[in-house]
Amino acid sequence: NGTLGTFSAGTVLTTARTSASAVFKDGYVYLAGGMDAGGTSLGTVHSATLINGVIGSWTNTNALPSSALRRAGTGVLVSGRFIFTGGSNTAGSAGGQS
Repeated sequence: NGTLGTFSAGTVLTTARTSASAVFKDGYVYLAGGMDAGGTSLGTVHSATLINGVIGSWTNTNALPSSALRRAGTGVLVSGRFIFTGGSNTAGSAGGQS
């Protein structure tokens, strides 16, 4: 019916961030990029299980290349692969790497 249940606190990320991108695949949520509290663009990628609406512990996975540290990028799944593109770096320059 489209009704949302009650929100509750979940598992805390190892690094607080904003402007990250998330995708869901095979029972896992993946979170890439974003910006920390100091305004620095991040290249870390985290994953956690997502079962019945409950997020498990976050784990670091492969990081984005150092040239692709991005905030406000877009993540999509293409043929089962997580593609992260666009956004901007810490200096505010737009990017297109994935």
